[in-house]
Amino acid sequence: MVGVAWYGDADSYQDFVQRHKISFQNIDDTSGDVFAKYSVPSQPAWVFIGADGTVKNRQGSLSQSELESTLAELGM
Repeated sequence: MVGVAWYGDADSYQDFVQRHKISFQNIDDTSGDVFAKYSVPSQPAWVFIGADGTVKNRQGSLSQSELESTLAELGM
């Protein structure tokens, strides 16, 4: 899992990561390149990429069961 910060500056997203004790990798996408590549219009959003390259986008937050179901659909 990789978090992608889009709006704001590096200090803002690093503060968010620290405040919420996020332990997974996060990258700065100030340019919007990652969001554009995966057609993500806004946050929060999820982009799942299966082992076969299948891409599935989900807009908004996900419950634990929705996350598990989406991962299962992609064989993860």
